[in-house]
Amino acid sequence: MIYTNDISLKDSIIWKIRGVSMKNIPLNEKLEKEKEKLNELANEAWRKGIPLTQDEKFMTQNQKVDVLVAEIQRRNTYKPTKVVP
Repeated sequence: MIYTNDISLKDSIIWKIRGVSMKNIPLNEKLEKEKEKLNELANEAWRKGIPLTQDEKFMTQNQKVDVLVAEIQRRNTYKPTKVVP
């Protein structure tokens, strides 16, 4: 198996154990980066005393994270195949 995007064998084994499909690895990496941005924006809003639901930057980033989570879940959903007798 060829590993790309600096994915180590160790990482691929951990993802396999967690049930993460190899096809979702780039999405999972992107999700982690977007979640980090979301956490930074949450901390920034908290320091300024702004409720998260009123912070436009936070809500926009939260929506990006939601879309990525939904896409990963969609890709991991079991799709039964039709059995032809």
